Amino acid sequence: MGKYFLAMAILICASLPAWADSGRGLLAYQRGDFTSALHIWRPLAARGDAPAQLGMGVLYYNGQGVAVDLGLAAEWFRRAAEQGEADAQYNLGLMHAYGLGVERDQAAARKWIASAAALGQAEAQRWLDGPGVFAASGQQDTPQMLRRYDMALKAFDAEDYETALANWKQLAALGMARAQNSLGVMYDQGLGVAEDQARAAKLFRDAAAQGFGGGQVNLGVMYLSGRGVARDHGAALHWLTRAAKQGFVDAQYRVGLLHATGEQIKPNYVEAAKWYRKAADQGHVKAQYNLAVLLDTGQGVRKDQRAAAEWYRKAALKRIADAQYNIGAMHLTGEGVKKDPAQAHAWFSLASYLGNTAVRNRAIAMRADVEKGLSPNDLTRGRVLAYRWFATGSGGASSKVGRALVLSMQVALASEGLDPGPIDGVMGPRTRAAAKTFMGD
Repeated sequence: MGKYFLAMAILICASLPAWADSGRGLLAYQRGDFTSALHIWRPLAARGDAPAQLGMGVLYYNGQGVAVDLGLAAEWFRRAAEQGEADAQYNLGLMHAYGLGVERDQAAARKWIASAAALGQAEAQRWLDGPGVFAASGQQDTPQMLRRYDMALKAFDAEDYETALANWKQLAALGMARAQNSLGVMYDQGLGVAEDQARAAKLFRDAAAQGFGGGQVNLGVMYLSGRGVARDHGAALHWLTRAAKQGFVDAQYRVGLLHATGEQIKPNYVEAAKWYRKAADQGHVKAQYNLAVLLDTGQGVRKDQRAAAEWYRKAALKRIADAQYNIGAMHLTGEGVKKDPAQAHAWFSLASYLGNTAVRNRAIAMRADVEKGLSPNDLTRGRVLAYRWFATGSGGASSKVGRALVLSMQVALASEGLDPGPIDGVMGPRTRAAAKTFMGD
């Protein structure tokens, strides 16, 4: 009957083993009363009680009722293991396998885990049967490790950083790549621990070296910014490309950007367009805009303004002001799209609200210039479209910008003889009905 395993906090038994006083410690442990379990097990363990020694090892390993101390955990497991306690033998074997609290020693690891397996310890046998269990890399995450990782992730999401940190530290030491990456995030951002970007970079590297895409992205970003490592765009490109090939959309965008900007590396617009397209197809809005620019200018790809307009429009609907300005300019000239000054006016209106200072000023000037040549009907259509694209493109218009767009639309609809209700910037049912009637006409 298995009782304690390193790869998870504890596996609760269906029934208590018949070990007299030690069983009271297990009952306390199962209740989560680690202090009582410690007080019960400590004197028993000192007198040589093997189950109590096993329990002491678990408490020190997990930091339950005591501070984490892997050296003491290994010592208590050793004492119980030497008395034939199978779970202690298995745990001690794992600690030797990964150098936790003891020297890394594959021969000792195999000796203790094989001994546990011979006594019927099921987890030990599975580890012995598993592919490359004791290899320096490529180890398999066990179900227990995955459950413990998920438990730590829930603690992290609940901002219980102490619990997440303790668990991810141990799983990272066992070689679990996703735990190494998560622990790296905690050190990088100073969550529950002093900020240490050099240590974060090392953890990201450990995860990245195992092929974990998240670690490759994070390490690449560290090289881009020079946080925790020397700034090196060549190294950044190496790690980000490895993640990009696994489908990580942010990595694909960043690889495209590195090839396009050429900082510390030679520009390659063909590669930039390839990676922008992969990220754009996954919905990355900045990649959509950058791909549109390359298609519009013919850099790295055959010039295709129709395709450029499609990508500009996707990015514009996600409130990228530069894309709004560019698609507006295309509607004004008819390049790649149907010439339509009313649509141009609508896009310039959005860019005039949403862009940075330079984009806003250009958009305001273009909107004013276009407006001079619009009929009242086309001006109303432009204002209705501006609100519609703003509201539907990114999920709602409950903002200062949305109210301003509604207000201008209400004024325009009223000038067409329709009833938009109060001219108050609120998209009520009468305004909505008036806009629908106008666009239907």
